[in-house]
Amino acid sequence: MDDSNSGNSDESARGAAALESTVKKKTILVEYPGLVNNVDKCLRTLGGIGKLSETFGNEKKRLELKFTPENLYSKPVFADEHGTMGLLLKIKLPRRPLVNTVEVPSDRVEIVAKIESCYRFSGLCDFQLLPIVKRESGRVEMIYKELIPTYKDGYSWLTENPNVPYFLPPLLFSRMDTVQHKIFRPTYITEKGTVTPKFQQRKKRSRYNIFASFNLHDPFPDKMNPAAAEMLKIKFISTEEFNVVKGLFEERAIWSRMALCYVSNVSMSRLRVILPTLGFFFNSGPWRGLWCKFGYDPRKHFDSRHYQVLDYRLRNQVGARYYVSRKSSHVIGAVNKASVNKKTLRPKTEEEKDAETQIYSPYFEEGKMPGARQVNYQYCDIRVVRM
Repeated sequence: MDDSNSGNSDESARGAAALESTVKKKTILVEYPGLVNNVDKCLRTLGGIGKLSETFGNEKKRLELKFTPENLYSKPVFADEHGTMGLLLKIKLPRRPLVNTVEVPSDRVEIVAKIESCYRFSGLCDFQLLPIVKRESGRVEMIYKELIPTYKDGYSWLTENPNVPYFLPPLLFSRMDTVQHKIFRPTYITEKGTVTPKFQQRKKRSRYNIFASFNLHDPFPDKMNPAAAEMLKIKFISTEEFNVVKGLFEERAIWSRMALCYVSNVSMSRLRVILPTLGFFFNSGPWRGLWCKFGYDPRKHFDSRHYQVLDYRLRNQVGARYYVSRKSSHVIGAVNKASVNKKTLRPKTEEEKDAETQIYSPYFEEGKMPGARQVNYQYCDIRVVRM
């Protein structure tokens, strides 16, 4: 009995290995919610080949399907990616039906590719709002052509019909496209009775940081919170790291955290512990988002103007030779993001957060692209000869 089972398992393993070696081509299955009679129209509802390739290349993006792609106000239905195992077969059937058999000869079946993932449209479509208005005469009319410009005669559509009614529907009516059966916290029955599980919540914000709002009358903090000194011992901050950051504050009274991390080579997680012992944080004013040394009042020093913040923003334009990628996702609306598996979700450690944090250069230099589309520079870090 055991020998027969082992023999069957060996044969299945050899068959899987043979299939893996012969079928090397992979494909993706899309379970289209409809009967496809025209492939071109089907691809048009999915956004075209380019949109499909973009979705397949980004695991965090969901596949969109618009039943009326020519309508800009049409809300799509989304498909999620699921793992699967299957084969794409090519079967040749004769024009005349086979007599006295229901099986297709093996020489007429060809394995084209293997399927390892598929997209299923298991959610609901968002509420659709058509651009329809009711005229004074009581007649209901579609105003889609009046809202969407044709650009045939330049910008004449702006003045031809100035009385076009406003039609500004929200981007999403429903935040979720799946049915929520209940919103209550689950309970479990044990030997001791009914138990409500405890869900992990976000960490509490640190209470040892000192924040200051800019004004012309109130004094600024001149000493640290005693709890900040205790955190140096708890987090095992070395004396070398502390002295490096302290020396930078002796050279310059106001710094950004990104600039300190770039110059001192101290990790971002350890800077969060060191900075509250050396200075306070501006949350408004000309030095917003910066750390100021205790005892330094920028209102009394004329040279402090060089430490003010310059909010630099770069917009991508058509025809630009170089582009700066943005940090946030290009997906608009939370419903277009892939779902998260809560079972595998765990809080990240400080080391993992530091590894994911990108440290950009705090200096603006002529001829070099900035690290992000929006960067807060200090005027003293702008290294342009003409300025």
